[in-house]
Amino acid sequence: MIDVALISAGLSIVSFALQRKLLNKDELKALQESMKEKQKKLNELLKRQDKQAKEEIDGLQKEMIEASGKMMQKSMKQMFATLIIVLPVFWYLGFAYGETKIVFPFELPFIGSSGNWIIWYIIVSIITSIVLMIIEKALKKKVK
Repeated sequence: MIDVALISAGLSIVSFALQRKLLNKDELKALQESMKEKQKKLNELLKRQDKQAKEEIDGLQKEMIEASGKMMQKSMKQMFATLIIVLPVFWYLGFAYGETKIVFPFELPFIGSSGNWIIWYIIVSIITSIVLMIIEKALKKKVK
């Protein structure tokens, strides 16, 4: 039980670090803001029915598609890097633990007090991710 928890916490930390290293949050936020502005402008242009509005709509849609592609490309890079690390570990855990029942240190609604390794992995991973986000926010506040 403790080994699955340590592996889960370790992978959560590695995934979190990769996400911070490979994704520029400020850049993604700027792209999202740009998309919102373009969406507002697109909605305004759709209300008009003249030829100039249709040309502007076409140009705006092309820009939005390019921006969406950039956002997806940045997200995919991080996702593939994480998968390269996580998939072999999941294969190992599945091989090592298979159908082994794990007794949880607490009762969970709808699940009970025991389950297989994947449920325990997910629980520890969620808890670790929440703790990491809280620490990150606290550090950002401290820096500001």
